[in-house]
Amino acid sequence: MGPITIKSGCRCPTWNKVVGGKRRSAHITTEDKECLAADIGLRSKGSRMRLKVVKAALEVGIKRIGPHKGFVHIDVATHLPEGMWVY
Repeated sequence: MGPITIKSGCRCPTWNKVVGGKRRSAHITTEDKECLAADIGLRSKGSRMRLKVVKAALEVGIKRIGPHKGFVHIDVATHLPEGMWVY
């Protein structure tokens, strides 16, 4: 698959709001909540690369995955429902 880039990882609540993140985002880190998400950047915006990243995430047991044209969101948050969605 080649190298990957993390486009977004941990965010404070203020930055999460600036970038349009959801209020209960798995990206948010506070004193009592750790970051549980990453957006994996894709060198190629084609569906083949997205599929490879999604497949790899599923193979290691990640149950929250959101493919997008330029990245794939993955997280291991247990306070949010499992599933896969498309942006």
